[in-house]
Amino acid sequence: MLPHSTKKPGCGPEIMEYFRKHPETGVTRPDQVAVVGDRLTTDVMMANMMGSYSVWVKDGVVLPEETSVVGSISPLASSSD
Repeated sequence: MLPHSTKKPGCGPEIMEYFRKHPETGVTRPDQVAVVGDRLTTDVMMANMMGSYSVWVKDGVVLPEETSVVGSISPLASSSD
């Protein structure tokens, strides 16, 4: 994950600037970058706009109630029966 001040998908130039400042990475062109993300309209679009590769993680965004221990507990039946 690279820091950027411009919101996605418009931060491609900032991402490439990072690689220009760090030549030890060996990245000199956008087609040497793969953007991994869970949002089509930000992560994948940014990669497309940059001329980079993208990997879309379809199930990357998960609702809290699907991951929370509390969300998975069924309400207790009334004990006044």
